[in-house]
Amino acid sequence: MNIVALIPARGGSKRVQRKNFKCLGDKPLVDWTVDSAFLSGVFDDVVVCSDVPIGSDRPNHALPKTLVQPYPLHRDDCRDIEWVKDALNQLPTYDAFAILRPTSPFRDAATIRKAWDHFLNHQPADSLRGVRSVREHPGKMWVTEGNRLLPLLPFRHMDAPWHSSPTQTLPPCVIQTAAIEIAWTQTVIAQQSISGPSVLPFLMDGWPAFDINTPDDFQRAEEHAAEILHLARVSPSHP
Repeated sequence: MNIVALIPARGGSKRVQRKNFKCLGDKPLVDWTVDSAFLSGVFDDVVVCSDVPIGSDRPNHALPKTLVQPYPLHRDDCRDIEWVKDALNQLPTYDAFAILRPTSPFRDAATIRKAWDHFLNHQPADSLRGVRSVREHPGKMWVTEGNRLLPLLPFRHMDAPWHSSPTQTLPPCVIQTAAIEIAWTQTVIAQQSISGPSVLPFLMDGWPAFDINTPDDFQRAEEHAAEILHLARVSPSHP
């Protein structure tokens, strides 16, 4: 059983310029994920996939493999299956792969190990995806069509539509995080999908589930990174 960590780190970003390589705390954003991947001890290889050359200046740290892919595979409108297929075609054969996105820098080594164990212990399944609980239930959401509202989810609970039912009576909902996805390589080959129809939930919360999408998110991440570095200075044994 072997598994590879795929870390997508495209060079461009519209909302936070060069987000994946922007410094967070004492290192580039992408290095937080690279370090966690190595520390987890789960992976046979750690590979950074990008559309730009990746520097290897990581003194006293393990170096990931790097895979420079064509720019179209890392445009913001490109589907994940495209760059994943390209990466797996260029790399040795693995039984499974994990996608670890740099935008979740506080997903730590312990979280990765728990996710891998959860995946292996709940077979059969095509894949696993990190998720977190939502505060605003999608059953109460609407879309606009002209000057009218249409319910986002046209489901009914008992004799009433979801949007008119008490929230506490509706089924719990979760939203995917960017922290971790795991799948069998065969899922990509046979189903042309990175998830397949059978997806295991891996429930997360707090900072490990945090995702950077906006400048405000990056500022929050900087504040938390500063706290982590402060704790490391005052208590070197702090994990």
